[in-house]
Amino acid sequence: MRPPPEPQFLARQSYKRRRLMDAARGLPFLGAFLFFMPILWAVGAGTSVGKIYVFAIWVVLIVLAGVISRRLMDEDTNPAAPKAEQDRLRDTR
Repeated sequence: MRPPPEPQFLARQSYKRRRLMDAARGLPFLGAFLFFMPILWAVGAGTSVGKIYVFAIWVVLIVLAGVISRRLMDEDTNPAAPKAEQDRLRDTR
């Protein structure tokens, strides 16, 4: 008789942390795509609309990066995280 299989799912804490890290890695690509969107606009939109759009995207990207960074830092200092997980994260920095 075989032993029961190990669970296939990650702990909720490490899964959430990995998704946040994925979001942080994808943010520059999202920003590049959004910054180049005005190039795809035809002559219909004026230059001032493009400038406002680029500034708004810049602010949104800064806020998103700050939120992601804050949440990642909060999880680093979270005492509820398992000790082994905290040690592993400390060693990878």
